[in-house]
Amino acid sequence: MTENVTGYLAGLARGAATGSSLPAFGAEVFSPVLDIEDLKMPAPTRPVEAWKVLDQKASKKKVGSLDYGPCSGTCTRAFGDPIQDSMEDDANAADAVRRNWRGNLPDSGSEVRYFIGYVSKFEFDSITNDNRIKFSWEIVVDGDVTIVR
Repeated sequence: MTENVTGYLAGLARGAATGSSLPAFGAEVFSPVLDIEDLKMPAPTRPVEAWKVLDQKASKKKVGSLDYGPCSGTCTRAFGDPIQDSMEDDANAADAVRRNWRGNLPDSGSEVRYFIGYVSKFEFDSITNDNRIKFSWEIVVDGDVTIVR
């Protein structure tokens, strides 16, 4: 087990292809999202449904299907960067733009997480005179997350 793992060199990369039919992760061309300050990878949840029936005191339970929360983070805005620009364009598109995404966690044993999703939020943080311009983003996962260790 690795201890004292940091987020050094962790990152997120966006796939070039869009649409309802995307290439396999291994065949995709990924480009890194620049200047990520914090990154939250998609996390799995599995809801549990409970109900009571008249002839039993204990509730019956059914475990639901796996669902993933969004991938989110904050970046320093790099104006003119095609990847950040496309994230903003995708978030503002009339229809959801599905893409392949790759999350890298190199300092934890080169773990990689692949998922399909769409940018649902691209929001500028508070802009002041003496700070860098930053934005927050969120990518909704559309399907499962594949973890490669």
